[in-house]
Amino acid sequence: MLSFPHAGRRLSALARVVPRTFDFNVEQLAMPRVENTRVRPRRRSDGEVPDGVTQHRSQIIFNTKQKAYDPLGALRDEHVKRVTTTRSIWDRRRLGDEREEVAKIMEGGHNVKTYTLLLKFYSARGNPGKTLQTFEAMKAKGLEPNDLAYAAVLNGLVVFEDSRTAEATDDYLQKQQPWYEVACRIWSQMGPAQKSSRHVYPAMLKVCAAAAQADHAVQLLDHMRQGGIAISSIALERAVMACSRNNQLTRAWDTFTEYRCNVGIVSQALYTRVMHVAGQCRMVAKAVVLFEEYMQVGYKVGALQYNMLIHAAAKSGHSRQYAIDLYERMRNDATIVPTPYTFSSVMVACARLGNLDMALQVLASMSAHPIDDKVLLQNIFHQFLGAITRSQKTTPGPYQLHVSAPPGQPQFLTLQDRARLAEEMVEAMQIRYDLPLTSKTLAALVHVYISGRMVDGAFSVIESFKDLHQVLPDYYCCRAMIREHIRAIIAPEKAELDRIRNRLVDAVTLRSRDSVCHAVNATAAAGHSAVLNDVLKAVDKVRVVPLSNIANTELEQIVEYIHTTAPHEVDRAVQWAQDKLRSGGLKAQCHLLAAANFLAMHPLMVAIAATKRTWKEIAAMRGMVHDDLYSFVVDNAPGIACLRQVATKDPQRAIAGRLRDCFMADGNVSIVNDAPWDRSGNVLQWAARQGEQAVVDVLVDAPGIDVNALGGSGRSPFHDAVVHGHLDVIRSLLTATDIDVNLPDAYHKRPLHRAAAFVHDDIVALLLTAPGIDVNARDLSRKTPLHVLGVPPRADTEYVARSMRSLWLLANAPGIDLNARDANERTPLHSAVAGRRNLVATWLLNHPDVDVNTHDRIHGRTPLHTAVANGETHVVAALLNAPGADVNARDMLEKTPLHLAVVGDHDVVVALLLCAAAVDVNAKDYLGRTPLHLAVRSEYPDSNVLTMLLNDSRVDLNAREDTNEDTPLHTAVEDDNVDVARLLVSRTGIAANARDHHGKTPLFLAVAGRNVEIVQLLLSVPGVDVNAGDADQLTPLFLVATSDEPNDIVIVNLLLAAAGIDVNARDRNGATPLHFAAIRGYVDGVQRLLGHPDIDVNAQDGDQRMTALHFAIVCENDDVAEVLLGAPGIDGNARDRFERTPLHLAAALGRHMVAALLANTTGVTVNADAGLLATPLHVAALYGHRAVVDVLLSSADVDVTVEDDRQRTALDYAAALGHDDIAALISARMTREGPDADDAGSGGPVPKRRRLR
Repeated sequence: MLSFPHAGRRLSALARVVPRTFDFNVEQLAMPRVENTRVRPRRRSDGEVPDGVTQHRSQIIFNTKQKAYDPLGALRDEHVKRVTTTRSIWDRRRLGDEREEVAKIMEGGHNVKTYTLLLKFYSARGNPGKTLQTFEAMKAKGLEPNDLAYAAVLNGLVVFEDSRTAEATDDYLQKQQPWYEVACRIWSQMGPAQKSSRHVYPAMLKVCAAAAQADHAVQLLDHMRQGGIAISSIALERAVMACSRNNQLTRAWDTFTEYRCNVGIVSQALYTRVMHVAGQCRMVAKAVVLFEEYMQVGYKVGALQYNMLIHAAAKSGHSRQYAIDLYERMRNDATIVPTPYTFSSVMVACARLGNLDMALQVLASMSAHPIDDKVLLQNIFHQFLGAITRSQKTTPGPYQLHVSAPPGQPQFLTLQDRARLAEEMVEAMQIRYDLPLTSKTLAALVHVYISGRMVDGAFSVIESFKDLHQVLPDYYCCRAMIREHIRAIIAPEKAELDRIRNRLVDAVTLRSRDSVCHAVNATAAAGHSAVLNDVLKAVDKVRVVPLSNIANTELEQIVEYIHTTAPHEVDRAVQWAQDKLRSGGLKAQCHLLAAANFLAMHPLMVAIAATKRTWKEIAAMRGMVHDDLYSFVVDNAPGIACLRQVATKDPQRAIAGRLRDCFMADGNVSIVNDAPWDRSGNVLQWAARQGEQAVVDVLVDAPGIDVNALGGSGRSPFHDAVVHGHLDVIRSLLTATDIDVNLPDAYHKRPLHRAAAFVHDDIVALLLTAPGIDVNARDLSRKTPLHVLGVPPRADTEYVARSMRSLWLLANAPGIDLNARDANERTPLHSAVAGRRNLVATWLLNHPDVDVNTHDRIHGRTPLHTAVANGETHVVAALLNAPGADVNARDMLEKTPLHLAVVGDHDVVVALLLCAAAVDVNAKDYLGRTPLHLAVRSEYPDSNVLTMLLNDSRVDLNAREDTNEDTPLHTAVEDDNVDVARLLVSRTGIAANARDHHGKTPLFLAVAGRNVEIVQLLLSVPGVDVNAGDADQLTPLFLVATSDEPNDIVIVNLLLAAAGIDVNARDRNGATPLHFAAIRGYVDGVQRLLGHPDIDVNAQDGDQRMTALHFAIVCENDDVAEVLLGAPGIDGNARDRFERTPLHLAAALGRHMVAALLANTTGVTVNADAGLLATPLHVAALYGHRAVVDVLLSSADVDVTVEDDRQRTALDYAAALGHDDIAALISARMTREGPDADDAGSGGPVPKRRRLR
């Protein structure tokens, strides 16, 4: 606990000092804490929060794996309409009960109206994933969405932006594109009719507002105005919101003023939004005008409107009293309840004005309104201490502050009372509120003592903090700063000078006009002063020189100057002047300058004129010295002298001359704001960039100067000074009254961004103490200074030390958001890891408030993903040791860090991840690939990653992908990776016969890829199924039985030699490998298959029941037919589905060569009948194949008299179809073979006809 100089003595007189009108005491500040354990409910459109609602996010989880989603099967039109329009449903039922009711009444109803109502329903429920699914289902059914449907789906998407940092309840939408891009895609799909609707534009503007897309929002407003679409108040409000959320506050105001005339009635929400924008831009007058308009329209004024106006007035330097007046007006309205931010803003105004009376009243009002935000409460107390300090500086007289009291009984707070009041406040912060003690609290308390000239008390407080230096790491820095402050306020004791004149030999006495004599060395005096030199030369042995124009004070300083500096030593003279004149006022400096001018001591005059002064200080000297001497001061002022020295061009000389003229005439220097000094900007921007502090000191408070103007480089002087590391220039710029420490440059980077990026640690420390600094300011990429800190580490130790100090300063700055997200949703930890700033990343991981599991927007990766992808071993180890780190976090492609480590071949990182107890070694990405799948496909042949995974007993060797159901062995075989396949099959438990999505085994894929080594390897695996077929029941033998490639021949021989090979395996159509070889006409392949002892040469297929011989004849493969006819056991009379023998097919196709082979083959029946009992001769005669008829007639066994079922012979067909030559041949054969004919009615014998069967 902090011990004060007045410890043990409570301010018993506090009740006497503080006005009785509000009965304030410190005990009243012991407000009860309110634990905020409920999730903030979503507000309804009318601004009210539904009763009994404790959650605003949908808890329905939808199964996104199902193939089809039909939302209309769940609700009827009437039910959807009732649920959508009846707000009391939030009060009557819990969400789970509503789902049960919906499930009971599932019916159809596929129309645009029902879909539109359903989209509104899910949009109102805050379920963007379900909304988008419903919209896609609507389009899938061929229904064209109308403008209301488009508006509903756009409104539904915005809800996801509000809940993306909480638990995700909509996996569906997270797996799609980012929600803003989804909205833009939907917008592009609309036709002109939908876009011209008054419903769609406000919905798309709502999307732009949530995504902070200012350009898109303004563009939509332009389209509405050009297309004649009425711009509603809510549409304009959302456009203004988009600009303000993108930190384009001026553009937000301009948008409002430009389009206000297009809006009929300005809504209450639009007034409030624009008042907020005006306040942020410090346009207090415009905010007040809007506030008055707001009340004149008749809208009810609430705490929100007052808060915005009070905050704007408190931030402005000239309107702080107006902020207090507004608070008084607000407090008099009993219907308005002030908020914690009201108290904070009013306290800021009190602190700046030194209004301790109002500050005490604010504290009294706080007792009735508990504050849970500790940071805000601590800031209020700091501002209260500032009010105490400022009240002592601004109150005239004996430092007493009059407070309100009963008439006739005036009461005052003395300096001691105020110091004790400050002590009571600090103790209340520690005891009552358990607020942490910070260096800011220490500094504020000590400044109370310093401003009251109680130096002993200030040092006592400092000493009491010695045991807290572990809690306050910057204690010593703060202590040094306070000591400097004390030295600046309390004049130090004047040290006794060593009077050299007591030992002077050649001495002369100088007498001031008030008759005070000073001894001085005559030679030194003559060397310094031309006047004294002339006097001493003119009067011999003079001992006393009267100086009637010089007072004793100035003469004493001149004598000291003569004794401590050599003649004409300008640099030493300047240093002496700076040391002596630092504590003196302007009047004393002017008197000394006049004395030096009287004595013609030019070096001393130059030294006095060259002393550091601001524009106002130099201008104030105009009335203290005569014009010539003032002109000398201006010409020798460091800033003007520097400009005249560096001005090498006529425009630059003109600017320097204008500045001098402004000094002499007390003019306004605004003309130099737009006058370029060089290509980068005006003279102030050049001075800040070059580090010319003297020029900056002169110009920073010049009348009309714009210290925030942006130059040609898009940066202000403040930015340039920060970029180039000019610390003293920055200190000078911070003294400007209108300096904007948060001013964005052309790239929207603040000075603190630049200081952090260039690792200027001293500048970072200085900027963090600047009033109003925004430590969480965003650039165009929405990066904070902590995001851009430093660059990839360098080798020098000094750079690393400065980088780490900058990091420490930023991370411990009040209000810093260590988990701030940029435009890509990356936190500072993300940026440090991605930039390979390992020291920064490691330091951040040691901070308890850093979230290590945040996902970025581009790839959905966590810092662990990024570190693993970069192969940063030390950062990965630190992340794995961080509390709560998710080692199985998924990115947008569902990849875990282990996936990325395997892809990048970071073996050490893989080892670290495998050592993590919670790691899922079989996690699957969006394609269902495990890390083992990716390791098998590694591009690094000498990688150890695969071996490490195979040695882990938790790894599933037979894991399957989602797409093709490939196992790692399938993958290795497909990639022809023999070494990986050998490693896999050597492991116990490997499934060598696993089938993929198409039923293919690794052996099947190896044969299909013609990889002989892998085929040999797999055939050597015990238990491998050599006959495993795919989805078409094709075995590996089918793939190579019909090819004559060298590798195929080797593989065929390997397969035929394999144990258990089924050479008669059948595919889905019942065909065997021999059938395939016969069809392809591959003679060697047929011979190899026929060489196998188990071959079935007469096997028939399942469709046509054709044998290999049938196929060979049909495919005109005569060589194959000849080989088959020579095979043992061949059946030349085999019949197909239509009872056709091979000879029938040869006769039908006119294949006389094959017909000859068949006719000459033993056992082949030339008179075999087929369908309709036709013989081959019938078929040949029917189709007119004379060559086949010749072959058949040459056979002794052919019977030309056979009739078919129609009682026709081959001769009948030949004669009927006009095949006269064939008819003649058959007739001749009949004549030769027939019996004795009956001569009646004929010219010769006629053979007797005969029928088969």
